[in-house]
Amino acid sequence: MTASHRRSRTWIAFGVALLTVLFTGVASTSIASWTTAVPVTGTVTTTRVAITQQGFGALSATYLNSSINPLAADFEGPGLASTGVFTVTNTGAAAGAVTVSLTAGTGALGTVLNRTVWPVSQSADCTPQAAVGSPISTIGTTWASGGSFTTGSLGAGASAIFCVRSFADRAALANTSGTQTVSANLSATLAAAGWTTAPATDTLTLKTAAVYPLTATITPDNSQLGWMMLRLASDPATCLQMANDGGVGAAVNLGPCRAAGQTKPYTRSIWQLTGAIANNTVLTMRPGTATTARLAAAADGSVSPAAANAVLGAGGSAQNQRWFVQERQAQQYQLVSMLNGKCLGMVSGAGRLVDCTDPAVVVLTTPEAIAPSAGLGLLGLNISAILDVGAVRATSTAPGYKVQIANSANPTSWNSCVLLGLGQAVVQPGSSSVSCVMLLTAGQANYIRVTDAGSDSDIIMQFVTKLTCTNLITLVCSDPTVDQVRR
Repeated sequence: MTASHRRSRTWIAFGVALLTVLFTGVASTSIASWTTAVPVTGTVTTTRVAITQQGFGALSATYLNSSINPLAADFEGPGLASTGVFTVTNTGAAAGAVTVSLTAGTGALGTVLNRTVWPVSQSADCTPQAAVGSPISTIGTTWASGGSFTTGSLGAGASAIFCVRSFADRAALANTSGTQTVSANLSATLAAAGWTTAPATDTLTLKTAAVYPLTATITPDNSQLGWMMLRLASDPATCLQMANDGGVGAAVNLGPCRAAGQTKPYTRSIWQLTGAIANNTVLTMRPGTATTARLAAAADGSVSPAAANAVLGAGGSAQNQRWFVQERQAQQYQLVSMLNGKCLGMVSGAGRLVDCTDPAVVVLTTPEAIAPSAGLGLLGLNISAILDVGAVRATSTAPGYKVQIANSANPTSWNSCVLLGLGQAVVQPGSSSVSCVMLLTAGQANYIRVTDAGSDSDIIMQFVTKLTCTNLITLVCSDPTVDQVRR
């Protein structure tokens, strides 16, 4: 063996020895290990939790006079009650508790519009006639209040149904602008299987339209009379009138209004208003052409004069002849039918009931005096007058008028006048001179009235005059001043 071969074996032996030492050193202190990564597949699942709500937004409504019961305490009592449902459904796979929250409504209507909510077992149980079940008290009693409530456990696929009733007096709903509004939000959540859903939300808006305060300011008592015109709101020169000077059952159409200061009244277009109840917010109206007629509404919405009903009690058979007066704006009024809460209007030239928001509605204006067509004069103890009282009116007796005189507005008896020189008590329409015998006092108010020939209580016009006398001894008085005229 050569020296070179000896050197090679030496290095190899040394290398083996070194490796041995190194491995032995590691083994003496720890045990080495290795892990190989192996791919693994699989899924992690949770129970589905979900909720929906339905119907809350559909409770939105606009309340008109026709939404209100007109027979409830003569339109001022608890007349409005609207009822509807909303439903919360657990559309998930696990049972859980539902929390329903209502926000406090924004808008003035919320403070006067009452609210009651109660659970029902099915939607069919929530009707306008349904009695209130167990009301939920934690959400307040008006739409201006808010709050929340929680149901019991609601199973997967099950629904909770709630009945909602809004109610108010008409007096609370009425506003000088005719409109009030409230908006409120609903939020429903479900807590189940350790999860809480995102809220299901909805919004409703409730409002009134053309619901104005009732008024008695234009309704005189019977001693004052109340002859007025009914003007078309969109055309104040056009008035509601009786067709062809008709009576009971005649058509009601449109015609020119009587011009201010015109001496002869348009009998067709004047209507006498009399209070049907003590507070005078309810009227009956009779046309100037017919003693026994009253303006009446029919179920089909038409309007025409019907025979007067003597019994005008609340809820009585003559409710179609009764009209509420609401003040639309200063010196302008609408007539609301007790039959159904709609307003008197005109459609296609005929009298019709319309919503009070309709431009076809007719309005009342303040009364205008109808002056006598000639001056009143006195000679001795006889007062003579020339009066122009308009067209023929149908009566139960011969058509015509009577003229009477008294020293007070409501005397126990009136002195009848007769046609001058003829001695006839019945005065025919047109210009007629009459003579009335009565002791008069200078400076004292004297009352002259024109009544229907068939009934002294059927007053057509009434004049209030004062005499100006130049000689009290001989009672030479002439041209008395007409202080005021009622029609």
